Amino acid sequence: MALTRLIRHPLALLVVGAAFAWPTSALALIEPPVTIDGPSADVRDFGGVALAPDGTGGIAYIKVTGGVPHVFVVRRLHGGWTRPVRADLLPYDAQQVAIAASNNGRLLVVWVSQIATVHGQIRYALYSAELPAGGAAFGAPLVVDPNVAAGADVDPSLAGTAPGQAIVAYRVTTYDFGPTSPFDPTAVQLRPNDVLADVRVARYQGTRWSRLGAINRNGDASMPAPDVANAPRAGLAVDGSAVIAWQERDQTGIARIWARRVFGTSPAPIQPASPSTWQGSPVTDDADALALAVTPLGMAQVVARVSGTSDDALGGTRVFANQLPVSLDRNAAVFSGATAVDGGPQDPVIGSPAVAVADGGQNGSARVAFTAAGGVHLPALGAAGALHDPQPSAPAGSASADAQVAIDPDGGTIAAWETTGADGLPAVALRQELPSGGVQTGVVAGNDAGDVSRLSLGGDVGGDAIVGFLQRTGAGAEVVAGGITAAPASFVVTAPAGWVRPGAARVTWQPAPSTSQRITYTVLLDGRPVAQGLSVRALRPAAVYLGNGVRHVQVVGTDAQGQAIASDPVDLRVDGRPPTATARNTTGRRYGRHSLAVAVADAASGVMAARTTCLFGDGSRLQKGHRTFRHEYQRAGRYVVRVVTRDRAGNQATVRLRVTVR
Repeated sequence: MALTRLIRHPLALLVVGAAFAWPTSALALIEPPVTIDGPSADVRDFGGVALAPDGTGGIAYIKVTGGVPHVFVVRRLHGGWTRPVRADLLPYDAQQVAIAASNNGRLLVVWVSQIATVHGQIRYALYSAELPAGGAAFGAPLVVDPNVAAGADVDPSLAGTAPGQAIVAYRVTTYDFGPTSPFDPTAVQLRPNDVLADVRVARYQGTRWSRLGAINRNGDASMPAPDVANAPRAGLAVDGSAVIAWQERDQTGIARIWARRVFGTSPAPIQPASPSTWQGSPVTDDADALALAVTPLGMAQVVARVSGTSDDALGGTRVFANQLPVSLDRNAAVFSGATAVDGGPQDPVIGSPAVAVADGGQNGSARVAFTAAGGVHLPALGAAGALHDPQPSAPAGSASADAQVAIDPDGGTIAAWETTGADGLPAVALRQELPSGGVQTGVVAGNDAGDVSRLSLGGDVGGDAIVGFLQRTGAGAEVVAGGITAAPASFVVTAPAGWVRPGAARVTWQPAPSTSQRITYTVLLDGRPVAQGLSVRALRPAAVYLGNGVRHVQVVGTDAQGQAIASDPVDLRVDGRPPTATARNTTGRRYGRHSLAVAVADAASGVMAARTTCLFGDGSRLQKGHRTFRHEYQRAGRYVVRVVTRDRAGNQATVRLRVTVR
């Protein structure tokens, strides 16, 4: 575990006198970075991270074992990392791994590996394997697609893990116009270095994959040379509908970004996502990088980088965003129109963009991340386009550095990007913004100095996130992971609705939502701790702490990292004293000679008149049902008055009063 170049902002508990002031909300904790594997020459590639809504997830990478590259996965559980588990139970070389996560620790991975030898050449396939919730090992591999040609630049994009919903989009180069390719007189290369390729989609059915085949516009038209930035992307909604985005040339030969929804195994019509015109002029530059994010309700945001120059219609390289409505909207298959999110032309270099989305409001919310001119841009998107663009404190490591972003439903944002640490060495910067406006930053790096690559970020609905990247290559390569663990979320405390005796003064509370492995609780009465370190969610405070009257109760949940959140206070009404009775002479014209009044009172919960009786000790009839009793004696003298009473908390008392009546 490397602690160098790390900025942490731990929470503080404020002590005021003898009482405690606990935070009711807080920034998350930037965890120390962890070296998942390496440094070692056996570490070959990094496949990214995935985080489910409940904070479980994983990280996937390629490592050589027994002389063969294989897929390894490390699970994220309860805010910590497990040991690596091999995912591909095949004897062949593995490459190009992608990972997806769902609740309870369920993981799905896909990768490329050889399947057969055809006419003396190795043919490759796309495989998958699943790690079930609660499972310790991956199941047997399934074939997603038995023929992905030579297996180069497949770059699968995986979304979801549940059977019938999980979907993968990938690219298969069918003809590369290279010197070793057989001559095809029908193949037309629109631009140098172009290839013919299919953008294919398959849906996971649990025991098999259903292949939808190629979904791009024209498999006979050449595409730009494949790379990671222009690889297809897949996103998934909770109803199983998906959105696929990819790069492809239009009829003029300009590379655009396209997208289409997929309902079940039925693709909707193809829609252009990047602009073909801008401010009345045609866009003649290629859209060469893309990003896609889809909310649970199916709102999709596609972001495209169009690399222009100062002499063309765009005036420089630009970043555009385009939105599809939620999947149940009648216009679900039609984009709202491209919006520039870069604040103006950026020249000459912009890093590959990233985007994150969340449901909420009429059109949901979105955040874009990209680097430009040595800085990091994080514009927020609304119905009218880009809203603001705060500048993080740490600079980008280079003009084309990678940046990633995650957003939660409340609008909190976590961003990560390649940077240079205070020591001048490559690192990853992290920035968290709370919806309320609080900001913290940190810088994380592995054990050994080296270039950062393959940066990946995943967030959940509660403000947690994990980040992973490859640091260095060759003999010193290491897979590095970090986390941003949100403080426990708010929870509800329940106290008895009315007045109770001390023995019945029991408070209970819901678990504090958190991805931390262990939450402990502290109970405060009027701001003072009466029990600490509790793992149970109920307490009967000792009577010595309760006294008599209304007590204000709060419960503080603290996670394993020391982050805490206090519940809203509730009132606990405690009555530990029974009612009392007093007597006074009322002799006079109004009440008669030799008269007496007995008053019953309770300082807290109040007397139950219906359960109160009084005997005046002279043989007269029992009186009941009052808080004040009056009686006229026949003669003066000394008497013993007996009162039996009860208060609303259940305290009972029998009071004997020796009185002298004049």
